[in-house]
Amino acid sequence: LDKMAAAGDRQAQMLFDEFGSKLFSALLPFIEGFQPSSLVLGGMISLSFRHFGKEISEYAEKNGIGIITVSDTSAMIHKGLYRLIEGGPDA
Repeated sequence: LDKMAAAGDRQAQMLFDEFGSKLFSALLPFIEGFQPSSLVLGGMISLSFRHFGKEISEYAEKNGIGIITVSDTSAMIHKGLYRLIEGGPDA
């Protein structure tokens, strides 16, 4: 699907648009409640963020939230847990 959207397939892009809108709607209450400085999106779907991340990116930019996309999130999870436990600047 990623390759199809990248090649200009309108139906593939429409699917990504719908997915991105639904993902944003699902994430928004958590983002507003937690007010993170960064949002990490991981796993294989993160490789297609360029196709579905418009709403998320616009909201993040407007609200000073960095977006990080990684295919393997385990290191980011441990880093976030450490900062949360230690009460570091990004906790």
